[in-house]
Amino acid sequence: MSRWFYVELHCQGIPADELEGQLDSIMEALVEEPGEVDADLSADLGAGTIDFQVSVQATEAGEALSLAQAFVRSALHGVGVSTPGWEHLTEMVDRGDSVATVRPSD
Repeated sequence: MSRWFYVELHCQGIPADELEGQLDSIMEALVEEPGEVDADLSADLGAGTIDFQVSVQATEAGEALSLAQAFVRSALHGVGVSTPGWEHLTEMVDRGDSVATVRPSD
């Protein structure tokens, strides 16, 4: 049985010049991405960070993280943003390049 999960993906080390010009395009791509997903983003240009907040339906937390990651990655690819290494999200978290949190939605 699936339920809703709220997933946050925090990514850092992104050059501000790459972020600033693409935030609107990234948000549009998130909205246009197919699937029953509710997504939003925020960014700190000075720190070079971007945060994605995604609500997805899944049977468990690991599946929710995978779905959210695939959703965000697909949207980023849609606007021409490369995501090398994202297939190894747990390694990115271990290195400190990304932080992911997953919790059931109310």
